[in-house]
Amino acid sequence: MNKKGSMELSVNSIVILVIAIVMLGLILGFVKSRLNTLTPQLVTDEREAPIATPSDKLTVSRETVAVSGGEEVTLKVQVYAVRDIKNNSLDHSVYQPTITCMGNLVLPITVQLKNVAQGDVATYTMIIKVPGVSAGKYLCSLGFTFPLDASTTPAGPAITLSKDLEFDIS
Repeated sequence: MNKKGSMELSVNSIVILVIAIVMLGLILGFVKSRLNTLTPQLVTDEREAPIATPSDKLTVSRETVAVSGGEEVTLKVQVYAVRDIKNNSLDHSVYQPTITCMGNLVLPITVQLKNVAQGDVATYTMIIKVPGVSAGKYLCSLGFTFPLDASTTPAGPAITLSKDLEFDIS
């Protein structure tokens, strides 16, 4: 019996096993780093905004937002549609919600608008990019504007809904 050949076979098996474990570790490390970059965009822990009604047309999941400068934060909003909201219209930009703070600080918002009929409620998940500004409390206003209503004579005025927010930036 050739004992040297069986020893080579077991050494080869051990080398292959070690290489496989190292590769598995590298793959898991890569996947974990990719998931960590996506984590801020996950909104599973953000509670729902109260239901918007004709008397309270714009509601938010929270009115005080604590965040570090340079980070993204998620906010859920409900809008009672006083007019049709059409995300494919030429006037799409006027439906874009805005957040303006004292000192003319504008916070960029990423949101996917939906087509909503007048009288219905739209729920939106906003991802807000907070710039790297000095720490402190900023009084801000979330605004949602409905354009002029050209279907009536005379044309109905633009309607702006707003809600005050406080950003506590650390």
